[in-house]
Amino acid sequence: MAVCQQDRSDYLDRALNSVWYEQTYRPEQIILIEDGPLDESLQSVISQWKAKVGDVLHLCRIQKHQGLTKCLNIGLRQIHTPLVARMDSDDISSPFRFERQVRYLQLHPEIDVVGGAIREFDNRCECLTIRHYPLTHEKAVRYLLRASPVSHPAVMMRMRIFRGGLSYDERFATSQDIALWFAVVSRGFRFGNLDEVVLSYRREDTFYRRRSKAKARNECLIYLRGIYHLKGIFSFAYLYPLARYCFRLLPLCFIKRIYNSGLRDYVLKQ
Repeated sequence: MAVCQQDRSDYLDRALNSVWYEQTYRPEQIILIEDGPLDESLQSVISQWKAKVGDVLHLCRIQKHQGLTKCLNIGLRQIHTPLVARMDSDDISSPFRFERQVRYLQLHPEIDVVGGAIREFDNRCECLTIRHYPLTHEKAVRYLLRASPVSHPAVMMRMRIFRGGLSYDERFATSQDIALWFAVVSRGFRFGNLDEVVLSYRREDTFYRRRSKAKARNECLIYLRGIYHLKGIFSFAYLYPLARYCFRLLPLCFIKRIYNSGLRDYVLKQ
């Protein structure tokens, strides 16, 4: 988990509570990367949690803001367990998340990345929608050509992925998860998903504002590169990232309306 100056201290406190006191299976480590200087409220929450859990909370302090991609790679270098779970500092893990994901990976040794369904919420509504993802690797690979086959802040991964040479591509400040998933598939690693909610994903107005034109271009480039490596030059799959790019260029009000209409989910399921 990474935290930066723009994050809210109450959200961070809630996120940490969900991965420790509320979990039926607690983590051996909580790696928190402090991405640049933090205000007093964030530092206070971090200090309180350090006092509560001691060495379980491992802090990585970065003097200057580096962005999520570099923070994730820094955090991965601190992991000494065979499994690592991802999460954002404003989301909430379900109480059975780690227990169910660990059990799934124990029962499916061929799977390297497991996610699950997510419940999207905001401060006005506890359940905006439930988003499900493909349950099998084969369906996940097909889905990857259109969108992420797993929810990035809800995944648990085997560290053999990264100890084998992969990392988050630091050329990309955003959509770094999509770039990683294409690399994961190219290296022969496999996906799976639980068909139950493992994470509550916070979706506020900033969720839409973060989808800037620069992010849209970055995302489109990642998809074009990934599809080229998986499918070659001639493939109808290129139509999906180009359509996504055009969608990202629409005015914010249209993006919100389409996203909330269910049309996006309908297209992804085709």
